Amino acid sequence: MLTHFFIIIYVEMKIQQRIVEIKRVITPLLGSQNVELVDVELKGAIGNHVLRIYVDVVGGINLDLCVKLSREISDILDIEDILPGKYRLEVSSPGIYRSLKTKDDFRRNEGRQVALNLVDGNRIEGCLKKVINSDVYIEIENDQIKYPLSSIKLAKLILKW
Repeated sequence: MLTHFFIIIYVEMKIQQRIVEIKRVITPLLGSQNVELVDVELKGAIGNHVLRIYVDVVGGINLDLCVKLSREISDILDIEDILPGKYRLEVSSPGIYRSLKTKDDFRRNEGRQVALNLVDGNRIEGCLKKVINSDVYIEIENDQIKYPLSSIKLAKLILKW
C-alpha cells in the first residue's frame, strides 16, 4: 500500500516537471504574439497524454489563433521531445466559466460583472473596475470597494445573456 502511495507521488512529480518544461518552451512563442499563458493541464498516461493549454489575449481569443498556436506549439514540443509517445494537444481559451485566480485573470476581466465569495463567508457582486498590486476594486452601487486578493475565496464572471 505504501509503495502505491510513493508511485502516485512520483508520477505526479513527473507530470509537474513536464508542465514546467512545457511552460518554459512555449512562453517565448506566446509572448512574441502577445498571447498570455493562462494554464497548462497534462492528463492521462505516457503514450496517451492529453495536453491542454489555455491562452488568452486582450479582446478575447478566436478559433483561428488557437489553430495557429496549436500548430506552432506542436512543432516546438516535437522538437523538444518533452512528452514521450503520442499525445493530444488542445489549445483554447480559459472559458467563460473559469474561476478568476490570478492578478492577470482579474486584469483581463476589468469592466465585467463579477461575483466574489470572500473568505469571511460574504458574497459580493459588482463591476470589476481595476487591479492595483494585490487589491481588486469592485464597484457596487457607485462605490468602489477594495478587496485584497487574499480575501477572495472564489471569483467568477457574471454573464448576461
